[in-house]
Amino acid sequence: MVDLLGRWGFLKEAEEFIDKIEVEPNAMIWANLLGACRIHGDEKRGQRAAKKLIELEPRNSSSYVLLSNLYAASGLWDEARSLRRTMMQKDIQKMPGCSWIVVGQITNLFVAGDKSHPSCDEISLALKHLTALIKDNTFHDFLG
Repeated sequence: MVDLLGRWGFLKEAEEFIDKIEVEPNAMIWANLLGACRIHGDEKRGQRAAKKLIELEPRNSSSYVLLSNLYAASGLWDEARSLRRTMMQKDIQKMPGCSWIVVGQITNLFVAGDKSHPSCDEISLALKHLTALIKDNTFHDFLG
């Protein structure tokens, strides 16, 4: 319910819902509110959600990153930098993003920033070429 209200921008109602539910709100509930606050630019409510989230999961980097992104989106660069410094002081590190793709019957895992693949240079060159085609609006010619 918090996610639904938050996606539609009903942040006050989402927070009121959290306050009224009979169960103790878990980290996922607070993370949903924090994410919605970032999307809709509600910095004060986002701070409250982040505080609750950090109380529940003090070593989870995602709450710090979400709050930092909220600060940055609101133009609060000093607060964003301060929060990143806090993460460094507490040795809380952001986990790199990862994706996977299945080609044939083989699952390939990709981690952001990983350059260990033996064909990394060729892959990067192909991606740069495709990006240039897309920017030049000639990608449809490439497809035939």
